Amino acid sequence: MISEDQGMRYGPRFTVRRLLLWITLLAVGCAAWVHEAAWTAGAVLLLNLFALAWGFCGALCATGTARRYWIGFTLFGATYFAAAFNTPLLGLWRLPANTTLLTTHGLDYLDSLRRPPWSEGMPVSAPWTNGRYYDARIKLVEENRLLVAWDDGSADLWVASTLVRRRKAGNTHQQTGHGLLTLFFAMLGGILVETFMGREPFARENHEEACTQRSAPKLVE
Repeated sequence: MISEDQGMRYGPRFTVRRLLLWITLLAVGCAAWVHEAAWTAGAVLLLNLFALAWGFCGALCATGTARRYWIGFTLFGATYFAAAFNTPLLGLWRLPANTTLLTTHGLDYLDSLRRPPWSEGMPVSAPWTNGRYYDARIKLVEENRLLVAWDDGSADLWVASTLVRRRKAGNTHQQTGHGLLTLFFAMLGGILVETFMGREPFARENHEEACTQRSAPKLVE
């Protein structure tokens, strides 16, 4: 007996290729996060633009389930990209001023957990006796403390290494993290749209009509 849901398709289609894409994204993300640099942030941004452009082409040219996937991929990815990098989305929507995404706080927290090996001459931000942080450079490194030389010429000061923060030229960890999250939400959006909006309602109607015709008794003249 044919089930009631036959003829109705549900997504997503979990294929080996899709699984490999997720694994590759995870591997690239870990590598880019560990080797944080301006060029990695730029490479991830370029990958974002290429992926969204590819998704847009897929939304226009593909058919069936594949088209639904690429529509979700492009919409979810472009929306997060616009919000994370505060870029107008088609000139219609933009994140309000002085608004920070929850993922931005998460990326900052993860970055604060990383304790790179300290080296002499490294630019840092260290607390003064009043508790406020000022720019300085490491002058001497010991086991649990650092001797920092302040940029304003104040007297050198020993500071616990756990209180010293890295001083970076830019927020490359945010750029890299948001770029990877853009790809993650794009792929997740494609799967969600393919799953929950990938049904074919006419298939059920056709199936019910076929079952009715099959079960209806034939009239004998």
